[in-house]
Amino acid sequence: MLTQGTFRTVSKSGAITIPAKLRREYGIQSGDGYELFVEGKNIILKPYLPRCIFCGKQENVKNYKGKYVCQNCHDAISEALGKEPIAEQQRSVEK
Repeated sequence: MLTQGTFRTVSKSGAITIPAKLRREYGIQSGDGYELFVEGKNIILKPYLPRCIFCGKQENVKNYKGKYVCQNCHDAISEALGKEPIAEQQRSVEK
């Protein structure tokens, strides 16, 4: 990890280039998604992880027609619609 700050300028389009050494060290590839967060006067860059559109959780999230839904919300919706949750469907198949 770099122990000293690295100077970069912002391009006209607002882009900032991440140094190759940092990209290699952290496995950052072209096309990877990142989220920006602001803490005080600092901008924090974190890898993008999809969140459930209903509860915001990032665990057990699946893409359904371009929307991300976690297993718990999927099961709750299925139950509300009178359908058997996926976990129950899998158990009945295993028997």
